[in-house]
Amino acid sequence: MYGKGSAGFPQRIVCLSSEHVEICYALGAGERVVGVPGTARRPEAAREKARVGGFTTFKLDRILALEPDLVLAFSDLQKDIVAELIARGVTVLCTNQRSFDEVLNTILLIGAAIGCERQARDAIRDLQDEIRQIREYSAVWPDRPRVYFEEWMDPLISGIRWVSEAIEIAGGRDVFPELRDRHAAPDRVVTSDAVVERDPQIILASWCGKPVDPAAIVEKRAIPIVPPISWPVELSPESIPVSSSRAPVKIATETETTATPSPTPATSMPGRAIATAATARRRSIDELTGLRIVEFIPLVERLRG
Repeated sequence: MYGKGSAGFPQRIVCLSSEHVEICYALGAGERVVGVPGTARRPEAAREKARVGGFTTFKLDRILALEPDLVLAFSDLQKDIVAELIARGVTVLCTNQRSFDEVLNTILLIGAAIGCERQARDAIRDLQDEIRQIREYSAVWPDRPRVYFEEWMDPLISGIRWVSEAIEIAGGRDVFPELRDRHAAPDRVVTSDAVVERDPQIILASWCGKPVDPAAIVEKRAIPIVPPISWPVELSPESIPVSSSRAPVKIATETETTATPSPTPATSMPGRAIATAATARRRSIDELTGLRIVEFIPLVERLRG
């Protein structure tokens, strides 16, 4: 009879972006995730889940074979697979976060959709408290370093709004602030000459679904390379030069201390860049000089700590 069937929250979730994977795990629903994209690296348990494709290329048959009762997707970049899934009768929740506030709202939306609203609200409060502490700490810095975020390497694409906001929260200055409100990546294309002209002191790089090659970044700017340092790198105010940076480059990437690279779409979740100011009190790298190139690591993994 109608109305007497069982009703409940999704139990078989397929995530089409790595940030959705991390959100589900952070909210305690990792065991319900049955499929992930090839870009999913965190948490480690997610690597054991069935792979359904890349960030923009997916296998419809693989997704359908997992019999999901919810698919989590991200933005217009995945509109084609979303349309195909809907046409097959699959329930899809597609988020389109672009700003920091929208990222927090996305955590709440997903939490509510999977029956973890309380956990989502707790996580958001924790994030907001941490961000407040970081703002307070970075506010006393005498100088704010110039930061360039590279979302893609050919053509060069600068960071989206939440990236620019994260840089400012951490105490830096985005060298392309005028581009932050442009949602479409083609509208944020910049030239190498423009990057050099803006004279960044720190370069953060996260190539969507592709491991970052720091040497290639340096080569484009004709800057000499010195031996790499260990990851993770925490920047203190004292370690960032105030003057124009044209010194040899120290390079730090996540792949130097992990077995596999952890590429994450730059248009998704906030990264550990906003945590550098907060952790600088515990660790300083005063030996660093000149320009820094750092591979972005998602902040959402900190929710599991």
